[in-house]
Amino acid sequence: MIRRVDSSHRRPNLPSTRPQKPTARRLVSRDELSTGGGASLRSRLLQGAAKRPPSTYTVQPGDSYHRIAQNRATELLQQRGLTKGDATWSKEWHTLAHQLVQELMAANGGKPLRPGDQLPVVGGSQPAPKPPVDTAPVTPSSPTPSTPTTPAAPVPPTPAAPTTPGEVGSAMVNQFAGDSDGRNANCGFASSLMALKLLGKDTSQLGGTDYEKAMKLRALGGGGTNDRQWGTVNQVVNGLRAAGAQASAVPNTWGADKAKAVELMKQAFLKGDPTAFVVAGNPALGWPKDVSYNGGHFVTVAGYDQASNTFTVLDPVAKKPIQVSPEQLANYLKDGNAELGEVVQVTP
Repeated sequence: MIRRVDSSHRRPNLPSTRPQKPTARRLVSRDELSTGGGASLRSRLLQGAAKRPPSTYTVQPGDSYHRIAQNRATELLQQRGLTKGDATWSKEWHTLAHQLVQELMAANGGKPLRPGDQLPVVGGSQPAPKPPVDTAPVTPSSPTPSTPTTPAAPVPPTPAAPTTPGEVGSAMVNQFAGDSDGRNANCGFASSLMALKLLGKDTSQLGGTDYEKAMKLRALGGGGTNDRQWGTVNQVVNGLRAAGAQASAVPNTWGADKAKAVELMKQAFLKGDPTAFVVAGNPALGWPKDVSYNGGHFVTVAGYDQASNTFTVLDPVAKKPIQVSPEQLANYLKDGNAELGEVVQVTP
């Protein structure tokens, strides 16, 4: 006879008491990181490393303080969402690039750059992030608020290169100031000095007073030491180059249509790259209410304001910067004494 077994009295299954073998961990080889499923792991590792920006920059052949600073300024403004088409780009780019030049030179002790040198990646005077808000609960019984974290001592700001109508006054040069008899024909070299100042170039090596600096530019350009001699476009170009700037006479392709020369300057300013122009003409034809002089002359065109459609002109016989329309600037260029290359473009 077969005896039935009540399933309700069956012995329950108990967990095994045998020791479990540890799960083997396999190391990922270098080859596997570059192929197959390891590629995603490699991508995550690289993304983590990319979040840490480099703290130094290695100087490359052909680099200069200005070139490094200009590239960095472009990078910083783009990080803030600005583009070269924005109305504020030119002002902010010029200001930031000049400040970065000063920071780089200070960090390197002002020494000439050599390929392979290591420079810190400077950030300029970007707006400081707001301090984090302390969200920790405050105990009601404690009337004394928590002491906020003391921010780091700010670095004194470096004066920025003047670029807007409200700032260019610091670059103004009166060609007669410092001249013992108050009479000279230094307008071309005084205008060259203003262009150098606008672009943030160091002019201390040229002399003490603005008059001395203009005379030094005259001598460097081949204009001699007689300040009554009229300067030429070639002398202006040579003096600017000897002072460390890039300068060239723009080929006159516009002939009598001076509006085309004005448009050329406008487009150069709108590009946002640092530039200035030393321009020959006659102020009596362009801005007679601001300057009474009537004859061949040089001035510095310092910038263009798109909102008002005006150019900022630094005239070395004026008392302050002058805002002129494109038509006024074109009329200024119509002087018959102006040379073939009456527009000289200057860059750092």
